[in-house]
Amino acid sequence: MVRRIYFGITLSIFVVAVVSGCGEGTGSHSRSSIPAGNSLAEPAQPLQTSSTLPLRGKIQHIVVVIQENRSFDNLFYGFPGADTVTHGMLSSGSSVPLQPISFLAPYDIGHEEANFIASYDNGKMDGFDTENVGGIGGSGPIMGATTPPPYPQYGYVPAAERQPYVQMGSTYVVADRFFPSQIDSSFSAHQYLIAAQTGNAVDNPAPPIWGCDAAPGVVVPTLNPDRTQGPGIFPCFDYPTIGDKLDGAHLSWHFYAPPINEFSIWSAYDAIRHVRYGVDWQQNVLSPETRILTDVASGNLASVTWVVPDGANSDHASSQSTAGPQWLALSSMRSERARFGRRAQSWSFGTTGAAGMTTSLPLNWTCMDLVYEHLFL
Repeated sequence: MVRRIYFGITLSIFVVAVVSGCGEGTGSHSRSSIPAGNSLAEPAQPLQTSSTLPLRGKIQHIVVVIQENRSFDNLFYGFPGADTVTHGMLSSGSSVPLQPISFLAPYDIGHEEANFIASYDNGKMDGFDTENVGGIGGSGPIMGATTPPPYPQYGYVPAAERQPYVQMGSTYVVADRFFPSQIDSSFSAHQYLIAAQTGNAVDNPAPPIWGCDAAPGVVVPTLNPDRTQGPGIFPCFDYPTIGDKLDGAHLSWHFYAPPINEFSIWSAYDAIRHVRYGVDWQQNVLSPETRILTDVASGNLASVTWVVPDGANSDHASSQSTAGPQWLALSSMRSERARFGRRAQSWSFGTTGAAGMTTSLPLNWTCMDLVYEHLFL
């Protein structure tokens, strides 16, 4: 499993565990070898732990902000104190420098299960150069007939384009040992974020709708225990979700996403039958995603909230947009300031805590889009 990017704002003690991630947890951690002189890691300063801090408040709100398809090395290249690298390993055994590749690049890299298996290469993390490069999903023609540079899988986002993320991470906490539980594409990643499972589904259904609203005959592959693919199934499930747990505990929740008729591939609860055809769909699955700004301003922030962007604000490769970092930073800060006033100025991340603060804001990216990543679990 490779790292998922994660950092979080915690106004009080950090008590939320985001339940997305790659494969089944083994309970042990290991890492790939890094060539001498290749690591950008710097010694991290010790953090004050929750046990040393006064507990004068508790989490009342959790807001999970979901972006798309970036690895830690791709977005936090050279981040002080974090484990990143300057070079990536090739399948030939040699290495290549990571190169700046803009959010505006019109091509994508394959990021399905087969791509993961190839790039992971039994933990050697040296098969990224074998991945397909093309249009969305890494297949089909590239927009504008652009020719990618050599080794486009080995890149990082230029500093100017990711500056809001770096600023937020520098002010608060970045987790560089955060591993997802799925090994494939966005459909599975989003299911893990609402349910910690996929019903054995792997990779993506056919667009434009991923879920119970998909056209008849649409299927998503299944994953066997040996990581071979099984028969396809309709992408509409009935397993329990975090929303169900919250309903049972009489806690409020909202899932903000683009409307079904616009960008419904990332509306995860559309794949949960009892939500899609129950009262939760009308009460808790809300569109458009920008509605969170007005809801928070009016004091309607739920106990647990998910926020999914549209394509232009998602950071997804081939979206040809640099808007993602500003969307995340500005919408997060505006939401918190609108609801909690000056306390937004005092956000703390991780386990450092902030007495009397009440909102946890985990920010994470789904599948890694198979851009280079040197760590594995």
